[in-house]
Amino acid sequence: YMGYTKKSRTQFREIKDIEERKSIAKQELGQWQQYLLERQKELPEDFTIRENTQMNLKNVWKMVKDRYSSEMSPSSVLEFHNEYIKAFKFDVPLDPKCLLQLIHPHYGYLLHFPENLKFSELIAIYESKLVASWERSLGQDLLANELSALTYWNYFDKNSRGCLTPLEFSKFLTIFRIGIHPTIKDIKKEFNFLLQHNQGEFSRDIAEEDDIIRWDFFRQIFLERNL
Repeated sequence: YMGYTKKSRTQFREIKDIEERKSIAKQELGQWQQYLLERQKELPEDFTIRENTQMNLKNVWKMVKDRYSSEMSPSSVLEFHNEYIKAFKFDVPLDPKCLLQLIHPHYGYLLHFPENLKFSELIAIYESKLVASWERSLGQDLLANELSALTYWNYFDKNSRGCLTPLEFSKFLTIFRIGIHPTIKDIKKEFNFLLQHNQGEFSRDIAEEDDIIRWDFFRQIFLERNL
């Protein structure tokens, strides 16, 4: 998949047609998602969520979730994890960096999600992060960080389009406490240094209101900002 994504990064910047760009962005994301699925199948037992762990997580979830809903507000995510740790210790085998990214009291990304979480979504986030944790244990730090970025993108891009509109992207970045106006102009200004090394990421031939931000560009942001 790496060979395809390297080729598509260059191809994307050379194309001026927005629909073709959207198609490439979708294919790029699909390659990454396929890799993630393949690695999930290969996970050693030490990097999986045991059945009784998932059952215990579900029971604590029911106690902490919103009373009249099956979902949990981001403001309750830290309480949920604290209650689980009190009762069972935290036995989801995430590496420290992956865990802190999720639930650190000050910068944990789950605490800043723009909408309520479903239990199935939390488990999917854990499962993606377990692949990142495994890759890190194998010495693949860069790949682990890329898969962490993919975890958050997959949550927000539920239709796997591989790209977001400026408004969607601006909302997405609030997870990481990056506040920008939902315009291509402001996105270019915020990530100007990165764009100097990615000439053609945004095309002058495409109207700003029609333009997109693709998964691969966010992947680079995640790495550059050490998110």
